[in-house]
Amino acid sequence: NIIAWDYGDYISYTTVSAQLDWYSFNVLGGISLGQQVGIELVARGKRDDLAVFDSREGENVPYLELTVNGTPVVLYPQKDVTVRAGAYRSVAYGTQNTLEVNDTGYPADDNSRRAIIVFDLSELTGIVTAANLCVYGKTAESNVEIMAVKHADIAWNEDTLTYANANLRMYSWEGNMSAWD
Repeated sequence: NIIAWDYGDYISYTTVSAQLDWYSFNVLGGISLGQQVGIELVARGKRDDLAVFDSREGENVPYLELTVNGTPVVLYPQKDVTVRAGAYRSVAYGTQNTLEVNDTGYPADDNSRRAIIVFDLSELTGIVTAANLCVYGKTAESNVEIMAVKHADIAWNEDTLTYANANLRMYSWEGNMSAWD
């Protein structure tokens, strides 16, 4: 079980299958109008089953579907990125047309990846009654639970963010409970 979060709060999870499709995360608990909002996608278990979603550079762009003051609003990412651990921790994947999520070891190993998506809600005011992050993709083989976590650090550049310089510290869901992933 999750012991602690350091740079964000758990919002929700959804199960992603090997079927290429749209997947939706209820992120209402992580939305604040009048500012930029970051959402990090993290594998819930350490199973080595890669989930791949289209990024904003891909064919099926992720989007945030909101209901604000009773009116539907759709926003597209301001920026998004995959960060990868282990030997790849200093590689920037900002121009990649996919977002990848996987968690395989503790501490995070070469196959561990997380996706971060930022939306600009700075021009919106009022009351939000629904918020869903929608991403298009699939897993490599089986059903995988992917968590949406509010990502507090949004002051980064897509072309330079890496696992090594991203604020990703959180305890593992199924890993070493005495160490940060």
